[in-house]
Amino acid sequence: MENRAEKLECPVSDLAATVAFVTVAGDEMMAGNLGDGVVVAFSRGVADVLIAPDRGEFANETVFVTSSDAGERLRIVRRPREGYDGFAIISDGAGESLYQRRTGSVAPAFLSDIFVA
Repeated sequence: MENRAEKLECPVSDLAATVAFVTVAGDEMMAGNLGDGVVVAFSRGVADVLIAPDRGEFANETVFVTSSDAGERLRIVRRPREGYDGFAIISDGAGESLYQRRTGSVAPAFLSDIFVA
């Protein structure tokens, strides 16, 4: 990050961001998350949290790519693609409404026809 910041002529803190992704190739899927996003998988009308948010000590804290421990806190899940109908990535803003921290599950809205066909 320091090299990139130097090239862009900006402080490293300007590059702070969270990362969430899902990739599907052939018979496999891989998902990753660093920060306060949520990665959700859909299977036969059920929404399952693959990777929950990683927040700091306080509710408004998170982990960024510029954090000193980002490499250790990046979570990756790799599984067979079979059985999954689709995926969703929820950012921090929507995550406050669609991810239920108390139960570690997604809100019932995820099971509506908008998300599950």
